[in-house]
Amino acid sequence: MSDLETTMTPTPIPEQMAAVILESYDGAGALRVVQRPVPRPGPRQVLVKVAAASINPSDLMFILGQYGFKKPTPTVPGFEGSGTVIAVGGSTGLMGRYLAGKRVACVTQQDGLWAEYATTTVNYALPLDDAVSLEQGAMSVVNPLTAVALIDLAKKAGQQTVIVTIQV
Repeated sequence: MSDLETTMTPTPIPEQMAAVILESYDGAGALRVVQRPVPRPGPRQVLVKVAAASINPSDLMFILGQYGFKKPTPTVPGFEGSGTVIAVGGSTGLMGRYLAGKRVACVTQQDGLWAEYATTTVNYALPLDDAVSLEQGAMSVVNPLTAVALIDLAKKAGQQTVIVTIQV
């Protein structure tokens, strides 16, 4: 692992991990749990040991092939999650060094977060306050952005109120 600036784990990073993969864009029936290599962070990336990953409507649309883009399959789904930064790739600068060893919320554009480990660009990892659980962190990026977008759409439509309903 000489290509890494920092490794934060007291034990070596494993070679293999469990991950959910999407074999085709045919919904939940195309998901499988497999063993695959642990990704290594490239330039401007960090490696996150995933603790929690959310399942958002965007994830469900993605596994059905209805999200607006498709990645080559097999791919690991999961746009959002949280965990601990355990390794830092090259050229991450001060932010990468700051994030090393920190609990973070993150999103990724590479393979997703429905895996034991995931890489993400240093700019897509947000440090979590100690008062925020990893479960809360796993839903602290996409959901707030969805709310902001909803409010923006309402304002553009001349509305002053947004009502959200929850079915339980």
